[in-house]
Amino acid sequence: MLVVTRKTDQRIHIGRDVTVTIVRIQGQRVKIGIEAPSDIRVCREEILHRAHDADGPRSPRPALASSTSRARRMVRGAGELPPS
Repeated sequence: MLVVTRKTDQRIHIGRDVTVTIVRIQGQRVKIGIEAPSDIRVCREEILHRAHDADGPRSPRPALASSTSRARRMVRGAGELPPS
């Protein structure tokens, strides 16, 4: 697992096509911006859980699961959110 610390306006690049920018850190909240090609689905983990609960068990697309876990690691790496 990659864990990094970032400050406001710093970026993390994932591959060649995805950029995550730390937009704002305020208390226990980190606002991030994610730039990714339109064919890469980016959504919050709780949205995945709602879809799972509504539709029954199913596996997320591998790219989505990978992107979500990478984003979670990056947000934790900002040092402002408790681990989930």
